[in-house]
Amino acid sequence: MTRLERLARIRPHPAGPTCQYNSSGRVSLALIVLADSLATLLSGGIEPVKAYLYLLLSLMVCPFKFLDWPFVGRRAMLSLAPTMVTVVQKRDA
Repeated sequence: MTRLERLARIRPHPAGPTCQYNSSGRVSLALIVLADSLATLLSGGIEPVKAYLYLLLSLMVCPFKFLDWPFVGRRAMLSLAPTMVTVVQKRDA
């Protein structure tokens, strides 16, 4: 077994499946969708402009994240919480 295969194996957490915790909720999801949609519409499809607009709009709607407090930490809201996903690809040398 290679090192990468060993690292890729998923081991269950000792605390069980209840160790998941959502740190955001419905409001965060709505703000992300709003910022991305407005950035797409206002940029006219120009990617560099869209990136800067998205950052600007994200900063503008960020103060409203406090509205998430009733949804944080509730097991029933776990499926609605937006999550960050990082995809990494190794370059062929």
